[in-house]
Amino acid sequence: MTVRTDSYDVNLLIADVEELKASRLAYEGAVTSVSDTTHFAATALAGMGDDYFNGWYVYALWDADGAGDAPQGESQPVSDYASATGTFTHTAFTAPLVATDKVLLLHPDVANASSARDRTRCTIVKWSAPTPLVQLTDTSSPGTNVALPDVVVADLPTGATVTAAYALFKFRIIENTNAADNQLQGTQSIQVKESVAGAYINAIDFEDNEFAVPASTKQGGDVIIGDNDIKAQVAGNGTYNVQWTAALVDQANLEFKTVQTGLHIYFSV
Repeated sequence: MTVRTDSYDVNLLIADVEELKASRLAYEGAVTSVSDTTHFAATALAGMGDDYFNGWYVYALWDADGAGDAPQGESQPVSDYASATGTFTHTAFTAPLVATDKVLLLHPDVANASSARDRTRCTIVKWSAPTPLVQLTDTSSPGTNVALPDVVVADLPTGATVTAAYALFKFRIIENTNAADNQLQGTQSIQVKESVAGAYINAIDFEDNEFAVPASTKQGGDVIIGDNDIKAQVAGNGTYNVQWTAALVDQANLEFKTVQTGLHIYFSV
């Protein structure tokens, strides 16, 4: 949650708080005493039952001196709540609360949704360097792992959180060099992993008989976009290895000319 200063947004914030209080997803109260940087009491919030607010967030709604000083606008998680006295244990703010500060207790679902809403959502596409030729030559199961160009991601800003990532496979020409019709043999995948400590996961899945090309024929290329979210491997800046796993064709060879791999990354900051 952010602190808003213009009157229109303040009115909206007040309306939101009142709605949340009515639904018991938020509670408001004044600080009555502060014992140290991680404990305060609010007698108006006593009596809810021990541990009721554990896992909630305490949001410093208003600074008692009216100057908007810290910790106004900050939130911290609550780790313990003593019902009889309305005493809260929390992670320390950048400046301690004081008596008569106003606080808002937010259910974790509300706090997390507010935090996510305040982040800017962005997208970026990164491509590998082109490679002249990728050949699929194996005609016998289980197929061969064929290396594809690495993708280097170096432009994600500090603090970025990857929310989704998808692989891309681009080729200018596909050629069947065999005197018989050719195509993929069996299901197979292009996989991606983080180069240092990652493990390959499926990024683009292919079905049996895809990329069918008549005998001794060249055809125009395409860009293939995977529908598997691979953010489990593509989690930030780094080098990402790409391979065609268990590549298998009906005939030798099925060739892809001027090949690039890419990553389409969605992130928030």
